[in-house]
This record gives sequence, structure tokens and C-alpha cells, in this order.
Amino acid sequence: MLQSLQTGSSQLPTLGRQELSRAQELSQPTQVPATRPKADPLFHRLLRKLRTNDFCFSAMVSAFKKLQGLGISVGPNHFYWPVPDLDSLDHPSLNAEALNQGLDFRFGRQLEFLQQVTEQYKREWTFPDEPRPGQRYHYNNGFFETVDAEMAYSFVRHFKPARIIEVGGGHSTRLLSEAVRSNFKQDGVKAEHITIDPCLDRLREPSLNGDVHILQRPVQHVDLDLFSSLQEGDILFLDSSHVVSVGSDVVYEYLGVLPRLNKGVLVHAHDIFLPFDYPRDLVDNLSFWSEQYLLTAFLRFNSCFEVLWSSSAMQGFHREILDSTFPRWKGSYKKLPREVRRFVPRCGDDRIWPSSFWMRRTC
Repeated sequence: MLQSLQTGSSQLPTLGRQELSRAQELSQPTQVPATRPKADPLFHRLLRKLRTNDFCFSAMVSAFKKLQGLGISVGPNHFYWPVPDLDSLDHPSLNAEALNQGLDFRFGRQLEFLQQVTEQYKREWTFPDEPRPGQRYHYNNGFFETVDAEMAYSFVRHFKPARIIEVGGGHSTRLLSEAVRSNFKQDGVKAEHITIDPCLDRLREPSLNGDVHILQRPVQHVDLDLFSSLQEGDILFLDSSHVVSVGSDVVYEYLGVLPRLNKGVLVHAHDIFLPFDYPRDLVDNLSFWSEQYLLTAFLRFNSCFEVLWSSSAMQGFHREILDSTFPRWKGSYKKLPREVRRFVPRCGDDRIWPSSFWMRRTC
């Protein structure tokens, strides 16, 4: 089984017709429509005045910057801005077939790998439902949940990386740290765990200080040579802003970091819902993410990266297998605390939508 995971075609064919039909059924596109929303003519004249009059435009820019200093960005409802018009999202401009053209999820190999790690590591998936002394990983945190957690733990246990670089810390940091400790305790394999995050609100406990080296800064301020140090079997674990915009961390990661990775490095990206579009739950909660569109473009016609695992694709086409492998997945959404439940995407009424995406550089 391990051999089948490490080899295979690097071509990226399209999804099958049956799978595309399923994807089109479940996908909830969130794209900006081609039509412009209607507005009051007086408001149009005011906007035109703000754009064309030097004094008005200067005042508008000054006000915009001052509001940003208060943590607020105010912009027009216009197709040049990245925020979608929520009232017009019922008219999709992108369907599942277009989104997944040229991607190969290798479901057969995903199933083989799942069987393998289940046999080897399922007895170690003993994470509690609530926080416990020592601040180990626990479910029901609202950020990194079942299916994704067990698979991340198993990837670390299986490939035994010498170095993990994590971009975006929190509950996943605790989970990865547990897997690293298990590798050392059971197999004598040490690993360096580096977490890059400018905001450490979810990672303040002292218990991780000895296990994790924390770089408290934006990933854009980290030298690219650090990522070039990753070797075969090492892990780059991405869980950052998920937003593609001017100067964003996601742009730096996909255009600066990924091309510099060495052959054999494993890459994880979280909150990737392929082969489906972003769930409408996210948009209704004003989360306008776009990372998976860049990921799709990155993988298209790219024979140097192969898909190893997609939690979202597996829940879409092999839900019964996930149900039997991860018993707590069914009903997982209802177990979440109410204060975080509304921010967590779900598939169906009672399951958290798992969204980890694993790939590997092959050349």
C-alpha cells in the first residue's frame, strides 16, 4: 500500500461524469454575477463626483485609511472590488465542472492510504471532546475538527518528518505537536516544529514552548530560504487567511513558497472544499475566501504536485467510508458549542464539513 501511495500517474485528468454530477448537485457557487446591481441615480452621481473631483477623492481616500486604522474597510459594491454582492449570488457564474477541470483526486489511492493509516494509528486517535490539563488537542474547538485532525495526526506519524513548518497556529499546532511527540516516544524520531503566526490568540499556553518554535510575524516577512530547507517527507502545513488579495499571505505562499519546495515535501492546505465551491454558510457569515481558486489554478496542468488526500472530496463521494472510519464525525456539528457553531461549515444537518487538502511535490 505504501508503494501505491508513493507512485502513480502525475497526469491530472478531469472528474468522471458521475462525480461531476454529484459535485454540481452539492456545490453552492459564490461567484459575482455579470450583472451590476441597480442603484439610485443620485448615488451614482455622488460616486462619480468622488472619483473625478480631486478634493473629494483625496478626502475619500483619507477617510478610507482612517477607518482602516479602526479595523473597518468601507468600499463600493462594484465588480472591481473583491467583496461579492450577496443579493446576487443565486446566479452562479462557475459550476463544478469548470472548477474541477484538470484535477485528479485519485480516490483509489486515497482509500488505500486511509485503510493503511487506520490499521496503524486508529488506536492513537484518543483526543478528548473538551480541554484538559496540559492543553492537548481536543475536539469541538470550531477550527480543526474530526476527520481533518485524525488524518493530520496520521500523516505525521506515517511520514515521520524531520521538520514541520506551520503557517497559522492554534488547535492544529497542538495536534501536530502530539503526533511529533508520538514519533519520538514510539519510534525515536525527532522533529523540529516551527509555527509562523502574527496573532497567537489561540496559542498562548506555555506547555508548547519546549516543543514548538514560534515565529510571531506575517509569513510574508519570513525568508523564503526557510521553506527551501524542507526535505523529502517534511511538511508545510498551511492554514492562514485563505484570501487572495494584494500582498496577502496566500499570494506569498502559492507564488513564492510552493515553487521553492524540494521534491517529496508534503503540503497541507486547510478549508479547501474542492471539488465543491465554498459553502454558502461561509458567505452568509461574511467570509469571502478565495484560496481554493488559486489552488485549482496551481494544480491545473501541473505535473509536479500530486493529490494525496482531500477530506471534502472523500465526504462527497465516499461518505459511508468516512462514517465507518470516523464514528464521531456523524453528529459532530451538533456537538459544537453554540458560540462557534454558526461559523463552521456543515455537510447535511449533523456533520462538520471536513476540509483538509494534502498534496506532495513530485519533481
